[in-house]
Amino acid sequence: MDKKEVRNKKPFLYLLPFIAVGIAFSLGFKSIVIPIFVAFFIISVVFDLAISGKGSESYGDSNFLKNVEDQKEFDINAAKKLLKAHNAVIYRIDSKNHTIQFFINDQKYTMRIKPKS
Repeated sequence: MDKKEVRNKKPFLYLLPFIAVGIAFSLGFKSIVIPIFVAFFIISVVFDLAISGKGSESYGDSNFLKNVEDQKEFDINAAKKLLKAHNAVIYRIDSKNHTIQFFINDQKYTMRIKPKS
Protein backbone atom coordinates (compact mmCIF):
# COMPACT_ATOMS: atom_id res chain seq x y z
CA MET A 1 0.00 0.00 0.00
CA ASP A 2 1.33 3.40 -0.95
CA LYS A 3 2.10 5.95 1.78
CA LYS A 4 -0.26 8.44 0.14
CA GLU A 5 -3.12 5.92 0.35
CA VAL A 6 -2.38 5.30 4.01
CA ARG A 7 -2.43 9.04 4.72
CA ASN A 8 -5.84 9.31 3.05
CA LYS A 9 -7.28 6.50 5.20
CA LYS A 10 -6.05 7.76 8.57
CA PRO A 11 -8.72 10.47 8.99
CA PHE A 12 -11.44 7.91 8.32
CA LEU A 13 -9.95 5.52 10.87
CA TYR A 14 -10.01 8.16 13.58
CA LEU A 15 -13.47 9.43 12.63
CA LEU A 16 -14.90 5.92 12.92
CA PRO A 17 -15.39 6.05 16.75
CA PHE A 18 -17.27 9.34 16.49
CA ILE A 19 -19.49 7.97 13.73
CA ALA A 20 -20.22 4.83 15.78
CA VAL A 21 -21.08 6.93 18.85
CA GLY A 22 -23.36 9.13 16.76
CA ILE A 23 -25.19 6.10 15.39
CA ALA A 24 -25.51 4.49 18.84
CA PHE A 25 -26.75 7.74 20.37
CA SER A 26 -29.31 8.29 17.59
CA LEU A 27 -30.62 4.72 17.97
CA GLY A 28 -31.18 5.29 21.70
CA PHE A 29 -28.32 3.28 23.18
CA LYS A 30 -27.19 6.09 25.48
CA SER A 31 -25.90 3.77 28.21
CA ILE A 32 -23.27 2.12 26.01
CA VAL A 33 -21.99 5.15 24.11
CA ILE A 34 -18.69 5.39 26.01
CA PRO A 35 -17.81 1.66 25.69
CA ILE A 36 -18.61 1.86 21.96
CA PHE A 37 -16.32 4.87 21.59
CA VAL A 38 -13.47 3.16 23.45
CA ALA A 39 -13.85 -0.08 21.50
CA PHE A 40 -13.91 1.64 18.10
CA PHE A 41 -11.01 3.89 19.05
CA ILE A 42 -8.87 0.89 20.02
CA ILE A 43 -9.85 -0.85 16.78
CA SER A 44 -8.90 2.27 14.82
CA VAL A 45 -5.49 2.48 16.47
CA VAL A 46 -4.82 -1.22 15.86
CA PHE A 47 -5.75 -0.93 12.18
CA ASP A 48 -3.65 2.21 11.82
CA LEU A 49 -0.61 0.43 13.24
CA ALA A 50 -1.28 -2.62 11.07
CA ILE A 51 -1.57 -0.57 7.88
CA SER A 52 1.51 1.54 8.54
CA GLY A 53 3.55 -1.38 9.93
CA LYS A 54 4.69 0.49 13.01
CA GLY A 55 3.77 -2.36 15.32
CA SER A 56 6.43 -4.68 13.98
CA GLU A 57 10.04 -4.49 15.02
CA SER A 58 11.73 -4.48 11.62
CA TYR A 59 9.48 -1.96 9.80
CA GLY A 60 10.76 1.17 11.47
CA ASP A 61 13.56 3.00 9.65
CA SER A 62 16.06 2.85 12.48
CA ASN A 63 15.26 -0.76 13.42
CA PHE A 64 15.33 -1.95 9.83
CA LEU A 65 18.71 -0.39 9.11
CA LYS A 66 20.04 -1.52 12.50
CA ASN A 67 19.00 -5.11 11.72
CA VAL A 68 20.68 -4.88 8.32
CA GLU A 69 23.89 -3.56 9.86
CA ASP A 70 23.79 -6.30 12.52
CA GLN A 71 23.61 -8.80 9.63
CA LYS A 72 20.28 -10.24 10.71
CA GLU A 73 18.94 -12.70 8.14
CA PHE A 74 15.63 -11.79 6.52
CA ASP A 75 13.07 -14.00 4.82
CA ILE A 76 12.93 -13.23 1.10
CA ASN A 77 9.26 -12.15 1.22
CA ALA A 78 9.88 -9.86 4.19
CA ALA A 79 12.95 -8.46 2.44
CA LYS A 80 10.91 -7.58 -0.65
CA LYS A 81 8.30 -5.79 1.46
CA LEU A 82 10.89 -3.91 3.50
CA LEU A 83 12.90 -2.80 0.48
CA LYS A 84 9.75 -1.59 -1.24
CA ALA A 85 8.49 0.15 1.91
CA HIS A 86 11.78 2.05 2.31
CA ASN A 87 12.12 2.91 -1.41
CA ALA A 88 15.44 1.12 -1.62
CA VAL A 89 17.32 1.01 -4.92
CA ILE A 90 18.69 -2.50 -5.43
CA TYR A 91 22.30 -2.46 -6.52
CA ARG A 92 23.26 -6.13 -6.65
CA ILE A 93 21.76 -9.52 -5.80
CA ASP A 94 24.25 -12.22 -4.92
CA SER A 95 22.51 -15.60 -4.89
CA LYS A 96 25.70 -17.48 -4.04
CA ASN A 97 26.27 -15.61 -0.77
CA HIS A 98 22.53 -14.91 -0.17
CA THR A 99 22.92 -11.14 0.00
CA ILE A 100 21.20 -8.12 -1.50
CA GLN A 101 23.04 -4.83 -1.79
CA PHE A 102 20.91 -1.70 -1.97
CA PHE A 103 20.96 2.06 -1.51
CA ILE A 104 18.78 4.13 0.79
CA ASN A 105 19.45 7.88 0.71
CA ASP A 106 22.78 7.37 -1.08
CA GLN A 107 23.95 5.01 1.68
CA LYS A 108 24.94 1.47 0.64
CA TYR A 109 23.70 -1.48 2.72
CA THR A 110 24.01 -5.26 2.45
CA MET A 111 21.09 -7.44 3.55
CA ARG A 112 21.50 -11.12 4.31
CA ILE A 113 18.74 -13.47 3.09
CA LYS A 114 17.81 -16.81 4.68
CA PRO A 115 18.64 -19.61 2.26
CA LYS A 116 15.79 -21.86 1.17
CA SER A 117 16.04 -25.35 2.57
